[in-house]
Amino acid sequence: MTSLNNQYSSRKFSPTKSNSPCPICDDIKGKCRIAANDLDFILCMTHPSDVDLADWKYLGETHGSYFAGKYVRKRPESDSERQERRDKNLRLRIAQQKAKRDSLAKLPDTVQRDRLYQSYLQKLDLDSSDKADLISRGLSEADIRHLGAKSTNSGYILPIKNPNNKILGFQIRLRDATSGRYRWHKPFGISAQQQNGELPLAFHGDVQVDCHRVVLVEGTGVKPYLGSKLRGCVAIGASGGQFVASKETLQSYFDAIGAKPELTRLEYAIDAGDIGNPSVMRRHEKNLDFLTDLDFAVDVLWWG
Repeated sequence: MTSLNNQYSSRKFSPTKSNSPCPICDDIKGKCRIAANDLDFILCMTHPSDVDLADWKYLGETHGSYFAGKYVRKRPESDSERQERRDKNLRLRIAQQKAKRDSLAKLPDTVQRDRLYQSYLQKLDLDSSDKADLISRGLSEADIRHLGAKSTNSGYILPIKNPNNKILGFQIRLRDATSGRYRWHKPFGISAQQQNGELPLAFHGDVQVDCHRVVLVEGTGVKPYLGSKLRGCVAIGASGGQFVASKETLQSYFDAIGAKPELTRLEYAIDAGDIGNPSVMRRHEKNLDFLTDLDFAVDVLWWG
């Protein structure tokens, strides 16, 4: 029996790309999918609800982890109809991009976030159970004070700072969770996204004139901090290890600490259990490809 999580797998559907765009929304970035054995069957993530195209029959939404609208072609599209659809999709994308830019521009900048979050932290304390959890994870009381850990109703938070020691945001480690202990913590309802549209990266260590080593670690809390202490160098952490989702931010950190390909070696930490998880290994592959494209030499470390 086919599970809901793999019935739309890459073996059965090909992601859209520049030479094979989605015929529903013209996506070329791989969000939508085209059936491998039937080019007239489309899964469109842009339009999970019926977009009412004359040439396509809407079959409903997908189920499981991949959410999209299912469409099957009713008749071939004429040249004029194709051009009309593409023009409509182009106008929609331009409007969406403008709306996103306008929304990001309204977010607090780095200085404003830091001021708000510093004030927020002053109103919080760290309770004994959360402190005990941090100690069990290898931190001393001095480490805990240095990190600025604080308790909330559902767990504890650690500030995520940049190389200039400005607080960009928080992740919370939940005390009780059925799936995944970490969530973005959003005081004042402020999005975790920065004004550049990327999620913040955590920075730990001392900024030096010439940076010879940087260790990259999954997570924004305890792990990158311990990585910096254990490796004796600067550490940068990404939520879920998604460095490729914060390319601009990572480059800005490299610039701030003087990390250069001709001077700096990167150390990329992989958890011991990651090798048994194909999706996590694909994430590592994308990260490593990105780092080597920046011309850095990369050493892979085994965490744990």
